[in-house]
Amino acid sequence: MSTPKPTTTYIDDLPVAMVVGYAYINKPDTKFNAAGDYKLNIAFEGDVADALVEQLEGIRDEYHEKVLAKAKPAAKKKMVVADVFEDEYDDQENPTGRKIFKLKQHAKVGENVFKIKVWDAKGQMLRTIPNVGAGSQVRVKIQAVPYHFGAQSTTGVTLRFQHVQLVELVTGGGAGGGFGAIEGGFDGSDY
Repeated sequence: MSTPKPTTTYIDDLPVAMVVGYAYINKPDTKFNAAGDYKLNIAFEGDVADALVEQLEGIRDEYHEKVLAKAKPAAKKKMVVADVFEDEYDDQENPTGRKIFKLKQHAKVGENVFKIKVWDAKGQMLRTIPNVGAGSQVRVKIQAVPYHFGAQSTTGVTLRFQHVQLVELVTGGGAGGGFGAIEGGFDGSDY
């Protein structure tokens, strides 16, 4: 079966989202891809999340119908669609009501090298990109690209990104972060 050519949909009117987990936007993650992947997980809730899910599922489902139209009857029975988001859960495994959208951009495709472009809240492009931690507030321009993975008979949507606006920055955090000052406590500046 020849897979239909996917059409990229640009989504650049999203409101501010919350960053979930560590964001690889200042340098690519090379754990699973030696060339590196930029990664950013964002969360929305309520009507914003529902509207984005509807839009992405529409893109996925339209492409899935094109794939089905070209597939052999036996292959059609095995075909499934991938979710376009994940529900977020708190530490007690209760749903938070937010939906997580996973964005990814290869750092290198063929001879093309990509770098994520980042702006501050005032619209100024940053020359040096800080570490962006969970809880940061961002705006992102997304490219939604449908795909069909034949080996698993799965159709879905990849969410790519190349432009991020940092509205509110949270760096560090978690167990690896430092501590705030305690008045009158030990002063280690001599060490």
